[in-house]
Amino acid sequence: MISLKGLERFCANLKIDSKDDGITPLRLWGTQKYFLDEMCKGINRGIRYFYVLKSRQQGITTVGNAFDLYWLFTHPGLQGTWVSEKDETRDYNRGIFTSMYQSLPKGLKPPLDVNNRMGLRF
Repeated sequence: MISLKGLERFCANLKIDSKDDGITPLRLWGTQKYFLDEMCKGINRGIRYFYVLKSRQQGITTVGNAFDLYWLFTHPGLQGTWVSEKDETRDYNRGIFTSMYQSLPKGLKPPLDVNNRMGLRF
């Protein structure tokens, strides 16, 4: 079972580069909590595909990256893929994902074995 509380505890250890505040702890907004809660409910019911219709500036991409880290770390051996419409978007989002990983305390993240333009491996 996955719980919103567990995700919130994990997210509280992440730092993000906020446009308004610079480097800051990830403090979940209501929209982000709602998104994560719905994901948890679906996963606990066996749903594995989610389609999200959202507007901009709700923090869903950011919290989605946080969820991806959490999921990869709690399921050893799992492989993930980031798909983007263009190289610039891929590189931008990979930078965000990597900086979130680096912001975690040592005890919460597996060691990074590979970090090159082809991918990350924990």
